[in-house]
Amino acid sequence: MEPYDDIESTGITFSRQFVAFFPRLIGALLLLLIGWLIARAVRWGVEKLLKAIRFDNLTAKVGIDTFLRKGGIQHSSSHLFATMIYWILMLIVFEAFFNSLGLEIISGLLNDIILYVPNIIVAIVILVIGMYLADFVRGLVVAALRNANIAQADLIGLAVRALVIFLVFAIALSQLRIAEDIITSVVTLVLGAFCLALAIAFGFGARDWAADIVNRYVRNPQSGPTTTPTPTTRVGTSYPSNAPGTSTGTSANPSDPADPMNQPGPTQP
Repeated sequence: MEPYDDIESTGITFSRQFVAFFPRLIGALLLLLIGWLIARAVRWGVEKLLKAIRFDNLTAKVGIDTFLRKGGIQHSSSHLFATMIYWILMLIVFEAFFNSLGLEIISGLLNDIILYVPNIIVAIVILVIGMYLADFVRGLVVAALRNANIAQADLIGLAVRALVIFLVFAIALSQLRIAEDIITSVVTLVLGAFCLALAIAFGFGARDWAADIVNRYVRNPQSGPTTTPTPTTRVGTSYPSNAPGTSTGTSANPSDPADPMNQPGPTQP
């Protein structure tokens, strides 16, 4: 009769544990249902609020909507942001659900995911602000170059915008803690190559101007453009000659009869 007693005791123990666990299961399911309803209400409210403040217009200006459509995502930015808030709340609800059931391993994993979510939000904010800043900087650069009558203003503006976007994506990936060492090396390499290209272009394009500056202010700073005054000639006036062996007195025309030097001397008997 001992095997039957073991089975009976096991059944009684299981029944007691199930009876004790059943209220916890009901409470966890109620918690999950209430959390799900709250998350849906928050998603609806956030989406309405973003549409009221014209969040979609801002993302369309910075090019995020175009980027999403190229990736096959047809929803608006406000809907995507509200959906992200919804899933953040659902992760919190799931963590509370598994905690109430005593499943600490799953709840710990969900806790790590929830702690990582702020990095995702900050990275998205960095991307939105960075794209807007890239367009703003491009407009400033193009306007300044056009005022300076530079022909390739639009091309230079596009290059500056691409560089700003590259830096923004690098910062966003660093915020997400994705390959931080590789991103740092790539950013350093790209910036170094960009600066080297600018230096080479400036060196070949402005070498004559630089040589003139060096000759004028470094090698011979005292020399400068000298001008020789041009003598003015007056009609009927003679100027003394400063050549050696000539008289510094008033020179006259040899054929002038009024000149005493042209008068004949006394004749010798």
